[in-house]
Amino acid sequence: MLRELLTASVLVSLGYDSAPATRELRTTPDNPIAHEPLLVYEVTGGTLVGPYDLQLTVYADGLARLASATQAKLGRTALRDVGPESAHQLATELARAGAFFGSDQALNVTDMPLSTLTILQGAPDSRAHTYSWWVPEGANRTAPALLQSFIADNFADF
Repeated sequence: MLRELLTASVLVSLGYDSAPATRELRTTPDNPIAHEPLLVYEVTGGTLVGPYDLQLTVYADGLARLASATQAKLGRTALRDVGPESAHQLATELARAGAFFGSDQALNVTDMPLSTLTILQGAPDSRAHTYSWWVPEGANRTAPALLQSFIADNFADF
């Protein structure tokens, strides 16, 4: 219960609320360009079939970039305009799932890539949090599911 109250108060202070994410982009005369990252998600490391690398960056203006490379497929990148609402919705869902409080997984594994999420809140209340996990379990289960769903919905042909 305490964690939910703390999460709710932090989300409100960060400008996230429980309503659907349709807030306007935060631009000011000092910062007129809304192309700022909301999140960076990467999965990288060795597996039984070779090296694996995937990176998703989602920007406040709605641009999403997915890049990947494996031993079988050399690097490829895709850009999508998912819209600011969809970008902010993903960030809001991750924040509600505790992404600003996630902690590194103490578990060590072999033959599995490391996943890392950095979630950002832009100006004027700049804040960021990064954490990593090997296995999506426990507190680290919801964020990977949200990210994989976003990738499947927006990069189906990737």
